[in-house]
Amino acid sequence: MYKRLLILLAVISILVSLFGVAAMPFQGGQRSVKLVSVGYYHEKGVVFNFKLTGDFKDSELKASLKVGKNVIKVYCNRKDDDELINALCVAPSTTTQYAGRKGVITFAGASFIVTIPARPKK
Repeated sequence: MYKRLLILLAVISILVSLFGVAAMPFQGGQRSVKLVSVGYYHEKGVVFNFKLTGDFKDSELKASLKVGKNVIKVYCNRKDDDELINALCVAPSTTTQYAGRKGVITFAGASFIVTIPARPKK
């Protein structure tokens, strides 16, 4: 009886280890999002620069900026010509009314606390 129990446990553990490995999803490498810089550019407005590591679908590259109770839609694009920054998001020009205030930008599933930059004097 004891011998059968050991054999049964050994077979079950082998099956569990085989199916456990086969059922584990493929991660395809690590993914991360890093906020590189925030600035105001005269030709664009408030710009958030990001560094993406790993594979991201274009549908994942969406962002929003929350300042107080206000949520502002931010428009994002890939940037393939720069190695340090490979995605940038531009907030509408009305964002400058919140200059100096803290906000939270959410991009590709990651959130960052930022200070909204002021429009520089010419």
